[in-house]
Amino acid sequence: MKSLKSQLTGAFGPSPSTDAVSTESPDDPLSQGILAEGAHLDSPWIARLRVLAASLSDGPDLGDGRKLAHAQQITAQVMRSLKKVRRKDQAKMLGKLRNDWLAQRDKAAWAAVKLHFKELGLSDKAYRGIKQQGADPVLALERLSKADPAELTGLGATRLKALLGK
Repeated sequence: MKSLKSQLTGAFGPSPSTDAVSTESPDDPLSQGILAEGAHLDSPWIARLRVLAASLSDGPDLGDGRKLAHAQQITAQVMRSLKKVRRKDQAKMLGKLRNDWLAQRDKAAWAAVKLHFKELGLSDKAYRGIKQQGADPVLALERLSKADPAELTGLGATRLKALLGK
């Protein structure tokens, strides 16, 4: 299925304003792979969620292009509905698919954070401290990407944890 942008480009040709200036850098890990904005929409978790929501009489409509947090809320709602109609195995499987996808996303985010730390020459101690305090890896990666590299290299482990952590 083509995205709206590619459909419009096919119908009307490329727009000079959007092609001339790109808002995302190609090296930005948050715009690629499992960390991209709509990456969850192509996951087995969402595919199964759509099927199970449609099978319920009171199933919510997931719609197109929902945000990750909304998809998680709908998943919880569908799981509760499935349990009410005694389909606990399906609810458990849906929860496992969601948790597996979120774990893969967190793992990819931590790998990107670690790569940023190595590129900037930041200490492994600071990286481990951020990870051990239970910080959200995607949020830490966003903050790390937005911060000035020169400023980050001058910070100690404690201040890096405060900046990138919870």
